[in-house]
Amino acid sequence: MTNKSTNKTLIGLLIVALPLAGSLYFQSVNSPPEGTWNCTSEWSQERDGVDVPRSLKRQVTCSDNVLSTTGTLSIGSAEWSEKKEGSCYASGDELYGTWTSAQTVPVNGAARHFEEERLGGESLATGAKPIEFEYRVRMAARTETQFSAVDAEGRVISCTRL
Repeated sequence: MTNKSTNKTLIGLLIVALPLAGSLYFQSVNSPPEGTWNCTSEWSQERDGVDVPRSLKRQVTCSDNVLSTTGTLSIGSAEWSEKKEGSCYASGDELYGTWTSAQTVPVNGAARHFEEERLGGESLATGAKPIEFEYRVRMAARTETQFSAVDAEGRVISCTRL
């Protein structure tokens, strides 16, 4: 008698648990990583035969499909503080959205010199890409507390939940 009761209980739990687990999996795969994250990316780019190190360190918040970031962008010894806003969506292993505002402020003389010499005095945000441009990254790995993604240029972005 206990065996039949236990089986009925287990079958009842499976009937409830499987659809719930499936919906949680589908929701996590098809929703952006909500919350606040520390994200970093490091790469280098050749300029005049020399590899110039570059890095991006951001605090990123995605909530209700609204994305906001603050952080530091470095190109060699030049550093800028950066603030961006946009949208955040997900589908399968892809995160995407549109940047709606971007502001960079030179932090040091090397950044001011970079803007003057390479961008004709325009800010890095204005000289880099126009506002309202789309971004897409492919998720490489994702847990509740960490994820990594690869952008269109092949740069790896690593994020940890705050």
